[in-house]
Amino acid sequence: MANLYFLMVLALQVIRPISISGGQPNILLPLVTVISLSAIKDYIEDRKRKYSDKTENESIVFVANKDTHSFEPMRWEHLHVGDIVKIMKNHPLPADLFLLAAFEKN
Repeated sequence: MANLYFLMVLALQVIRPISISGGQPNILLPLVTVISLSAIKDYIEDRKRKYSDKTENESIVFVANKDTHSFEPMRWEHLHVGDIVKIMKNHPLPADLFLLAAFEKN
């Protein structure tokens, strides 16, 4: 929102009759600098998120096999909606799973 405000001020600055800067867009350089830095920061964060997602998707989870009635290893990226997975103790639990049961083996 703040950048939109400054963009509107920039548009008003180039209108010579109402401008106090004589029609010169004085706010152009700071606005371009702020928008460029924001874009660079967003790009870096997106790259980090992409790497993190790739690492998570390549990790292994145990999925129930309906034919053999056992849990077999599979990569997270190959899961489908409705798959039953087994999460081991002290392993991360993704937020997009629905917990059916939890118990601790002795």
